[in-house]
Amino acid sequence: MAQLTPECVLADQKAALQAFLATPSQENEQRLAVLADERLVKQRYRVLFQAHEQLAYQTKNRAIAIVRCHLARLLEAATLELSRSEDEARKEGRVRLMDEACAEMRRLTDRLDQHLRQLEQAEVTGADWPEGLLLQSEQ
Repeated sequence: MAQLTPECVLADQKAALQAFLATPSQENEQRLAVLADERLVKQRYRVLFQAHEQLAYQTKNRAIAIVRCHLARLLEAATLELSRSEDEARKEGRVRLMDEACAEMRRLTDRLDQHLRQLEQAEVTGADWPEGLLLQSEQ
């Protein structure tokens, strides 16, 4: 992306001129001709910029799909473990809402569910990665 700045365009133009003056070949003349027209340069870099944005968007959506799949599996496993913990607490006569293991699993399932919703929202809106998810993944 740093190559798409106006300063780099000017540097490319100067480099093309120097290359042509040093070695006046057909290739260097073509490069100089392409870079000499400011409108063509702007159009070329606009197209490159749009292509980079599109690639970044596609890559992000693929990554979201992969992460969402793993989070969905984790949520499913956590939900099963929560129901198992609640059943166990009920059998032992403990209050499932007060049981520490059940409370911890409930917090985990809530967090996983929240992350899944954030990923779906990021995919729909085209927003950046949810910062909360990135912070949680570091922990």
